[in-house]
Amino acid sequence: MPTNNSVSADRPLRLTNNQISASAGRIPGLDGLRALSILIVIGGHFLLHDRGGFAAVGVYVFFAISGFLITRLMFLENKGTGRVDILQFYIRRVLRLYPVLIVYIAVMVGVESYRDIHTPTIEIASVFFYFVNYLMAWNALHGQYIHSQIGVLWSLSVEEHFYLIMPLFFVVVRGRLRPMLYFAAAAFVLPLLIRCFYTTFWSHDICKLISYRNSETRFDSIAVGMILAILCESSFRIKVVQLLSSKKAFALCILLFAVGFLPGDFYKDTLRYTVTSVASVLLISVVMFGEGLTPLQRLANHPTPVWIGRLSYSLYVWHQFMKFLLQPVDGSLSARENEIALFALTFVAASLSYYLVEQPVLRLKNLRFFKRRSRAPVS
Repeated sequence: MPTNNSVSADRPLRLTNNQISASAGRIPGLDGLRALSILIVIGGHFLLHDRGGFAAVGVYVFFAISGFLITRLMFLENKGTGRVDILQFYIRRVLRLYPVLIVYIAVMVGVESYRDIHTPTIEIASVFFYFVNYLMAWNALHGQYIHSQIGVLWSLSVEEHFYLIMPLFFVVVRGRLRPMLYFAAAAFVLPLLIRCFYTTFWSHDICKLISYRNSETRFDSIAVGMILAILCESSFRIKVVQLLSSKKAFALCILLFAVGFLPGDFYKDTLRYTVTSVASVLLISVVMFGEGLTPLQRLANHPTPVWIGRLSYSLYVWHQFMKFLLQPVDGSLSARENEIALFALTFVAASLSYYLVEQPVLRLKNLRFFKRRSRAPVS
């Protein structure tokens, strides 16, 4: 946990015009945005019990950050080496995601076995082969449910499906901006059309689960971040960034997040995703590039949010399991005590996961084998 209560004077609060295009180094505010996202997710699940779709807002921001960062890192590697090493890319993804998942599944299976809960093999396989989202969709369509504590991992499936396609396309077109922009635009528009198509076949109760978790209906949430990264490489990037990170853009961002909560089954299953995805990328732009928004950027770069942001992956993976772990003692604790215990246990588990699993494994990137042909960091 950081002890410094102020933002370091030599640490920039935003990227300058010279840093808009992909370059090495820390991106100010990014960890703070991750902290905001995970706190929204955890708060929505623990305090609101997933009512109203509040927790979902954090997932939108996570997706947009991922799309922006991964695309930016690919442009950076392409500039540094003249190519993108696909094998190295997937090795980095494995190093980033699998160690925590392995430990999580081992602990989950152990606890469920102790409680005489059977963990289906297909559910474990769905985590490591990234089809949790489609397994949940299949179960929803057949009136079934997931037995184990893997529900929150659906978003990892969406991301990895996107990154099975996008890096390969990047290599084929050699990172040229126009084809990349066409790809990102298609990945942004097609999911909306697919969601509209699905609403004609399924009821709202089914469609809201399918639209929320299926990869083909959620790629736009990642593609919007990809579009921002591509525009940051364009010749008119300064004008684009000034437009997207202005105070008016911030006001529009807040408005669009609010619009995302409008009622209406058709809207919720279709346009809501597009609106909230745009709001998410505006938030990212404002925090990373905005001028005249120092209080917001100071908060995003404060050591405490930065620390929480670095824990965000482990927090996301472990938080629902903590709720499951406390179930036997729910009756002995008040609602407030239970909420405090949930938050405390989640941060303890995430800290152990980060410092004992994530960090030691990520140090492997410094080995000569992993640095041989790639300058891109693990993301």
